[in-house]
Amino acid sequence: MSPEILAFEKQYLQAVQNEKKRLSVHAPKRISSGMRIDLNKAAKEQLILLPGIGIKTAERIISFRETHGSFRNKKELMKIKGIGKKKFEALLPYLK
Repeated sequence: MSPEILAFEKQYLQAVQNEKKRLSVHAPKRISSGMRIDLNKAAKEQLILLPGIGIKTAERIISFRETHGSFRNKKELMKIKGIGKKKFEALLPYLK
């Protein structure tokens, strides 16, 4: 490999690492203790902050909400694929 290509690769890798650091500093990974999310109002970006909730499950929650209307009680969350009793119980402290 030529020195120019090696220098370019080094700069590229450094830029990627810098961007990863920047994103990890500014974007919360999980909801803070004591904070609660309203299932009937939360956007996908808020739902994925909940423990055990990824993009697909967040999309299912929103789809359920759009199809069936507002959640009337928290237990309805267990009707969503991927949310069983154990995950539901882990989510309870974070739900309004």
